[in-house]
Amino acid sequence: MKQILVVLMMLAAVSAWAQAPATAAEGSVVSNFLFVGYTYAHTDFSPIIADHNGGTAIYDRYLSPNFAVEAECSLVYGNISFKGADYMGGARLNIGIGKITPYIHGLVGYGTTNFKGNAQFPQNGMTTKVGAGVDYFLTQRMGLRVAQVDWRRQYFGNGTDWIEISTGVFYTW
Repeated sequence: MKQILVVLMMLAAVSAWAQAPATAAEGSVVSNFLFVGYTYAHTDFSPIIADHNGGTAIYDRYLSPNFAVEAECSLVYGNISFKGADYMGGARLNIGIGKITPYIHGLVGYGTTNFKGNAQFPQNGMTTKVGAGVDYFLTQRMGLRVAQVDWRRQYFGNGTDWIEISTGVFYTW
């Protein structure tokens, strides 16, 4: 009997959590989310052009308390006249709600790379990205993205894998 009671209490708690509105630090409902920040990217091109710096902008529109559609644009620049960009869309799922909000996301879209001096570039085509991160609300509407770590795969040319780490600020309304 105790086991049934414990299971019912756990189901009730999960159900209440899943139906709770997405909230900012002080309880207001989040519908829109805008992030801008710094991005470090490491690729498997070659040791010469492996590390890049750039920026990322993300817009999320919440469709339910924990689920949002996401649009992202990332630009990175490296040494030896290298630059890369991606324009993607996908989904975000918040794992927690409150001041500290971990999340996971998956995206698909269009990516491009350009390396001056190499006949194989520029190249562009399909790109995918999966990752996770943690947001921390400083106020009711503003906060810091503590970290976002993504694995990105470009499916054009010989195929390229990226690891991206982003941090920055966000605003909700």
